[in-house]
Amino acid sequence: MGFFDGYENTDKSRDANLRITGRIDLAVLGDVPTGWFYAQDPVNDQTYLYLGAGIDHQDKATVVAGQSRDNAAWVVDMQSGFRLTPIMHLVLNGAWYDWDNSKYNGEAAFFESGLRFDKMMGTLKYTRQNPDVGATLDDFTVGFQYNLKGNDLKGGIEYRWGDSSDWWLVGLQFMI
Repeated sequence: MGFFDGYENTDKSRDANLRITGRIDLAVLGDVPTGWFYAQDPVNDQTYLYLGAGIDHQDKATVVAGQSRDNAAWVVDMQSGFRLTPIMHLVLNGAWYDWDNSKYNGEAAFFESGLRFDKMMGTLKYTRQNPDVGATLDDFTVGFQYNLKGNDLKGGIEYRWGDSSDWWLVGLQFMI
């Protein structure tokens, strides 16, 4: 949980109250994750199921057309992994978000799955954005990643298509 004085932004309201954020996780199966880095796939081959919820709220957060606007968001999510064989692991994650701020009002949800075989993982993701005003967007992403050294060093490539613009994402993640 955290309390913040907001953020520096040109549209920040001078009357903004403290920004309040919080998150709670429940480890239904498996060990509780620890440390600063919270991985969506712990790559330790254990079976786990984590349920979580989070909030982000700030009264009078921004000024839009001369009027102060609040920022409110919350999420419920699930992360899970199941050891299928000594070198094969199935990962299933999902979340549902509700936003109400100066940039986006509406809901968003995603579901993703991954099948890791030793150090390689193939992934598939479905995302839906449902704004209060405007068209609903449905997108799909397929990807591949290689864990060189667990979550400390890994690389991957993804391709997204659907209602949003198609794009490729190539990434490298490393922890120092």
